[in-house]
Amino acid sequence: MAEPVGDGDVRVAPHPDSDDWVRLELPIDGRPAEFYAARSAIDEFVDATCLLVPSGREAAELNLDGMIARLLGAGR
Repeated sequence: MAEPVGDGDVRVAPHPDSDDWVRLELPIDGRPAEFYAARSAIDEFVDATCLLVPSGREAAELNLDGMIARLLGAGR
């Protein structure tokens, strides 16, 4: 949250005018949409997820590609 990051569709960056907020950018209907969230809420979320799955262990802990495929195929 100290500098812009993001691979793929979701990007996170500091709010340009406030240290208390972060900017989230993701595509909606093929166009980028900008949202803002309280930095404290994002900090809490990241801390909680890192307790469950330590950084760098995501691939070992979760099969995200398989989960996405199941979710996308579930509605068919």
